[in-house]
Amino acid sequence: MTIIQRPSLVYPGTPPGIDWSHPASQNLGLSLVALGKDFLQLTAPVAPTRYSTAPTLGVSSLIGPTTAFAAAGNTGISYPNAIPNFPQSRSTFAGIVQYGAAGSLGWAGNGAVSPFPPSFGLYFSAGTLGVYYGSSGGMVASSIPNLIAGQPYFCAASCLSGVGVNFVLRNLATGQIWTSSATNTNAFPASNNYVTIGDPGGAGAASTSPIARFMYASNYLSIPQLYQWGQSPWSFWHPYAGTMRPAWFSQGASGGAAATPFVQPLVFM
Repeated sequence: MTIIQRPSLVYPGTPPGIDWSHPASQNLGLSLVALGKDFLQLTAPVAPTRYSTAPTLGVSSLIGPTTAFAAAGNTGISYPNAIPNFPQSRSTFAGIVQYGAAGSLGWAGNGAVSPFPPSFGLYFSAGTLGVYYGSSGGMVASSIPNLIAGQPYFCAASCLSGVGVNFVLRNLATGQIWTSSATNTNAFPASNNYVTIGDPGGAGAASTSPIARFMYASNYLSIPQLYQWGQSPWSFWHPYAGTMRPAWFSQGASGGAAATPFVQPLVFM
């Protein structure tokens, strides 16, 4: 096997997969890789709801293939049965994006939730990373410096209902990393068992930031765990990001150990 050492912050270019030993994989509901105007689901595939305004595809020299949504209109993709342990009391959202503008990256819930807008989600407010707690809870902002338009970032927020939110942000171009915690005594707002990328169906709240990777899990990560994840952001979606291919990729998986990553090769037509 040929080993190719790659910096941990650059687009890895290796087959994506799931490392079930990663702390963020506990109660994983959704893991997505941008693929044209859509996403490849690394978790159990389910038929999503696609809103009427189609997303746009792109290829970034910084983070590879991306999918982006319009800022207004019915734009977004909703995935059913994507929230384990529903109704959840712990939630982690994370993504790799090239920051473009304010708006939502991903929500728990979709346009069928009442009151609208739905539940809560990872949100950029004028460049500030935060979590939006629905129409009643408002924005829970991090104290991290504002994101810069055009720059690539790994961002994550891990929430514990009635307690607060832990954040991590890493600039994948400069290597700078920040963490932050915010107290929030609000319980999670009403939701349903969907997770939505982009606009949750008519809210006009999607960020136009091109998205390369996204995940949602019903877990709660500490600041040290988020900081450690930030040291190798791509590793969640690319367990073998430091190698050209794992030994078993050509030899066949040896069978079912919990920490063995599942690898689904990408095929571009």
